[in-house]
Amino acid sequence: MSEEFRQILSISPPAAEILASHKLAFEFHREVEYRQELAKMRGDLNIFRWFQGHRGRD
Repeated sequence: MSEEFRQILSISPPAAEILASHKLAFEFHREVEYRQELAKMRGDLNIFRWFQGHRGRD
């Protein structure tokens, strides 16, 4: 991944490593937020499933 930054930005290796680690941390943070949102959605009331369940019982 750091090789990509060196080619695109033509910067020194230490700076490329910093950018690579920053990008990795940013992507990790986005993944954590996404998973927290999914967990919150799982806890919400699923009205669509509730209606499907009642329709199938009649």
